[in-house]
Amino acid sequence: MSDNGRIHRKFWNHDKAKAAGNSALGLWARANSWCRDHRKAGYVPAPDALEMGTQAEIDALVNARLWVKTQHGYRFHDYEHWNDDVEADTLAGDMVREVVPASHPSAIRKQLVRQATTLLAEGIDRDIVKRALGLWCAKDLSPSLLPNLASEAMKEAQRSQNVMNVLRDCWRSGKVTPLKQFGYVFTLPDIPDDVDRDVFIHQAKRDWMLRIRERIK
Repeated sequence: MSDNGRIHRKFWNHDKAKAAGNSALGLWARANSWCRDHRKAGYVPAPDALEMGTQAEIDALVNARLWVKTQHGYRFHDYEHWNDDVEADTLAGDMVREVVPASHPSAIRKQLVRQATTLLAEGIDRDIVKRALGLWCAKDLSPSLLPNLASEAMKEAQRSQNVMNVLRDCWRSGKVTPLKQFGYVFTLPDIPDDVDRDVFIHQAKRDWMLRIRERIK
């Protein structure tokens, strides 16, 4: 994402700018910078707006229709039209803003938003989509392959669930051999001479299983 926002060259003479007044426009410019820095797609929560300006300045922007009041804050009017590198203000857009570094080109992030939107519309769990975006960041792949990464994420999630199910059974039975099918092999540590052998082995297995659980959570 570019570090610089866009202001039309005729903004200085626009009726809305004149109606808002110079004081409110100072807040408008500062909040514009804040939105880009925090990747908020033109949305300013009320507490943050008040940190940057006064209620009178906020009201002036709303009355001039430069800002639109929302339930919990304010939104720049038509922000996406004059900041064309911003992700859509949707769940998919939020995911891309959260997961994908801002250093990636805007055209690539927009493709990822479109792919993520399609996956969500198909009913793919949002955690899977977010995981797929994370996998995309770690691989050198086209954004068009995000569905493939979602499939990979689903397989990983299913495998993790299968491991957890077997892990619960092993925890209850004390037998760890079933975990071999997932590549987990228990190695018995050296047993001190001054401890109960059975108690030591039982605890060692539990400690080992706890580490597996933490790894796949």
